[in-house]
Amino acid sequence: MDKLIITSGCSYTGAIGSGPPTPEQEGVPDWSYLSDDKALKFYRGWPDHLEEHLGIKVFNVGAPAAGNSYIHRATRWAVHRALKDGYKPEDIHVFSQISSPDRFELLVNKNEVGDVNGFGCGCWIKFNDDEAETHKDMDDVDGFWYKHHVGHNPSNFIPKDTKNVWLKRSLMNIEERGPDNHWGPNDLIGLYYDKFYNEEYHVLLMMESILNTQYLCKALNIQYNIFFGWQILTELPTMFQRLFGFMGGIFKDDGIYDGSISSFTKKKMNLPNVNYLLDTVDWDRVWFNDEKGGGFREWCRANLERKYWQYSKQDSHPSNEGHKQFAQQVIAKLYKESHEN
Repeated sequence: MDKLIITSGCSYTGAIGSGPPTPEQEGVPDWSYLSDDKALKFYRGWPDHLEEHLGIKVFNVGAPAAGNSYIHRATRWAVHRALKDGYKPEDIHVFSQISSPDRFELLVNKNEVGDVNGFGCGCWIKFNDDEAETHKDMDDVDGFWYKHHVGHNPSNFIPKDTKNVWLKRSLMNIEERGPDNHWGPNDLIGLYYDKFYNEEYHVLLMMESILNTQYLCKALNIQYNIFFGWQILTELPTMFQRLFGFMGGIFKDDGIYDGSISSFTKKKMNLPNVNYLLDTVDWDRVWFNDEKGGGFREWCRANLERKYWQYSKQDSHPSNEGHKQFAQQVIAKLYKESHEN
């Protein structure tokens, strides 16, 4: 059996932009004359570039707007499928990208999707089982998604599940609130944010997802690496407060925390449900770009020309060139280091 790389994450791995790049940012090609269908073909995620660079099959279950619990569930399913398909644990490598802890998702009946709101509706439901097969050879956006997202609905990592869909949302979607600063009455995730949101719980979910992937891979003797889409860990003390005013800072005011990963892992957070988990993470398997906990985004900004930092002026996702160079210079190197013996 050949080697297999499994990749998971949010749009930093699922790799979808908000549309064709605009020429407003110096150095970004003007693809505005192309349709969205054709422009998307110029935007390939790092898993796709990695497969091309290493010549190893990549199974990508990354999805736009995915939260960390979803990311681990998709990883777990992909590992199960790979083993069932005959891959040996020693021939599998998992790369899991961690996303923002404020994200949340609900699994709902697809037939109810018209009555609730949340990212994951609409066009994301088009890839269901046999229907996806009809698009796999087409020169359109459906064909693009089929080829680059293993033929499954990006809102449900299990292709055969035609009954359910994952609704995904982030607190970042604040612009979707109504004039009273609340989401609509039928918005299930909006209701959750309004009534039940707890920042410590979401940091807990993020840490549990990291550990669940770690435990899964170590138990099965599968090589793995975890990394962050951007500088998430060391931004936690200010992220929620800066954006939404929910908290005055999650670190104790004792002068210890200096914004570095080493400070972060010394458990000075005022989060008793999270602190003890920091001791159980194998930090040697977590890649950071720098001591400040930088991720994919920070690597692009530290190593590439400014014009390649992001997809477009309006879209801060890494550019196609960023995905390509990150795959070749970071992910491929991690893979080779793990398998050099």
